[in-house]
Amino acid sequence: MWVGGFRFCFVTVLLLILYTGVLGVSASDGVVIDLSVKPVFSKVEGVILPGDVVRVTISVRSTGFSGDSVRVDYVMVCGGDSGVFVVGRGEVDVILDGGLGSASFNVEVPWCRILTVEAAPLGLTIEPSRVTVGIGPEVALRLVEPRDPFLGERREGGYIIVRVLTRTNVDGGYGVLVVRDETLGLTLLERRIEVVDGRVHDVYIRLPENPVRLGVFKEWSMLHVISIRLVSENGDSYPDNNVVNLYAVILADDIWRIPWALSIAAGFIVALIVVAYISRRLYT
Repeated sequence: MWVGGFRFCFVTVLLLILYTGVLGVSASDGVVIDLSVKPVFSKVEGVILPGDVVRVTISVRSTGFSGDSVRVDYVMVCGGDSGVFVVGRGEVDVILDGGLGSASFNVEVPWCRILTVEAAPLGLTIEPSRVTVGIGPEVALRLVEPRDPFLGERREGGYIIVRVLTRTNVDGGYGVLVVRDETLGLTLLERRIEVVDGRVHDVYIRLPENPVRLGVFKEWSMLHVISIRLVSENGDSYPDNNVVNLYAVILADDIWRIPWALSIAAGFIVALIVVAYISRRLYT
């Protein structure tokens, strides 16, 4: 516990020292560089989450630079409980028109708590410009196996093994995997797990039985929607991506065909009797 707290404090202090501000500005050698990050696609209004798309804009203003373009080198750094690591880097050419120019690119937000973008022009003596974006707490669930959520025909009462992957940018949390048959409204399984980013969990699910009508007529085959939902006990800004759905046509045991066969035969016999009775009345 103490080691984890120390690590988080160290990372936080390091980020505050190196990466400060929502808008980064740096000026020297006749060039001013501004950095800004704005959301392009976000799942929750007002919050930037992993998987969202943001636009990074590098603006250049000449204050005495004689060239007509500036090549800017940038690097993107992620920070969180697990440390600081580089998630991307590259170069862009900014064309100056009237001493002003800008270049933009879109970035998918990685799974971390702080995203920092740092940029500096190549070949010029200038301090890098930095912009830091806070990322909200998020948890997600992904289906690993089977790859196809449509399971085809399965016998009722049989077992299936499903592998799911947890994603999170908050370490040390717990949650409950809830497996439900959405077609019948039944809870099939509840299991408490530790939510760790990138961890795969095997879930053993016993398939439900088809419902019985009038006490003797069981549904012969029926499409069931089976959901696996992760209910997080820690922070989670967007619960809608915490569920995966499976689809299976569940078949009843062959013995349940007997009532259906008897009812069909009885109906056929009744129909013959009715036809014979009507024919007799018409021709006698």
